[in-house]
Amino acid sequence: MKQARVLGGNTRADDRIPGTFEPHTEVIAKDNPASPPSSARWSKFRKPRTRSLSISRLFDRRPSDLDLLMHSREKHKKLLDRVPDLADRGFGYNQQTMKPLILVTGATGYVGGQLLQALMADGRRVRCLARRAEKLRSVAGAEVVRGDVLDAGSVRAAMAGVDTAYYLVHSMGSLGRFEEEDRTAARVFGEAAREAGVRRIVYLGGLGSGEQELSAHLRSRQEVGDVLRSSGVPVVEFRASIVIGAGSLSFEMIRALVERLPVMIAPRWVSVPAQPIAISDLLGYLLAALDLPPDAGRVFEIGGSDQVSYGELMRECARQRGLRRLILSVPVLTPRLSSLWLGLVTPLYARVGRNLIDSIRHPTVVQDRSALAAFSIRPCGFREAIARALRAG
Repeated sequence: MKQARVLGGNTRADDRIPGTFEPHTEVIAKDNPASPPSSARWSKFRKPRTRSLSISRLFDRRPSDLDLLMHSREKHKKLLDRVPDLADRGFGYNQQTMKPLILVTGATGYVGGQLLQALMADGRRVRCLARRAEKLRSVAGAEVVRGDVLDAGSVRAAMAGVDTAYYLVHSMGSLGRFEEEDRTAARVFGEAAREAGVRRIVYLGGLGSGEQELSAHLRSRQEVGDVLRSSGVPVVEFRASIVIGAGSLSFEMIRALVERLPVMIAPRWVSVPAQPIAISDLLGYLLAALDLPPDAGRVFEIGGSDQVSYGELMRECARQRGLRRLILSVPVLTPRLSSLWLGLVTPLYARVGRNLIDSIRHPTVVQDRSALAAFSIRPCGFREAIARALRAG
């Protein structure tokens, strides 16, 4: 019994599915009694030939043709959109599992927690690494891994299958030497990311000019970026000044001072310029980093549209709260005394306040404005940022 392989229909060159897969064929027996004898009909089988599968005839084919199409899903995305039920029909396509996995550290902190909510609202696949994993149980849809950035084993476990990793932790409130802890944690994180094949690390650091002597806090924040880059994984580093938002450490310090002290005797650092950024604009930058090319590792300085001092921030916060406040600047008030003073009148721990004040004493303004060219985000001014924070709580 002679056999022939046949594909019906006319196939254009641009309709052919690329690759090395065997095209679908049909086997027809020449002596099939169901086929009417006709020399004209059987003449085309005298020289059997195989032609590439026509996409236009795909939906008349067997399931194996749909499997074949999955190998060309990127090129033929529009065609795939016409068969959204592939997963239900058992052809191995699941839209959720195809999304890149994103790792977030620091999700129990202010910026990390806000970023986690934004990623989940955007429909992203998210995994969190946290020491206090129970604090994230209420976040629906997020995978939570208990661990510590200082523990290499837990970091490696959290990195498995990750595409982009956000590094949003620091040890400023540590009882020990936070600079050494930050350095060690960044090295562990970078090495685990390299071993896991992570395509990108996104890191939030702090503004501060390298031409001046920085505080230990700002110096450590910038050193962490260098340590992460030394891993060989592309790093997108955002350097920011004060973050204005309900729950931000810097903003809550300003709000506590304004609400508790009708008259403030303030040190000279209240007149040092800064460039505060609204939490919504900061989140916009962090999310936009996901759309950068995988190898686009660089440093971006980001800030709001205004350069102001802490004193101006306090006065504006008081004005929007309807409070009359008097700020008297004194020439001598050491960082230690300032931190003790903050510990008495604000909810901050004194040791965190001292490290924070050490950073406040240095200007933190944007000098490189390349972020405005690289991203479509146009940050708001400090008055609008304070208004949003007060409305949020």
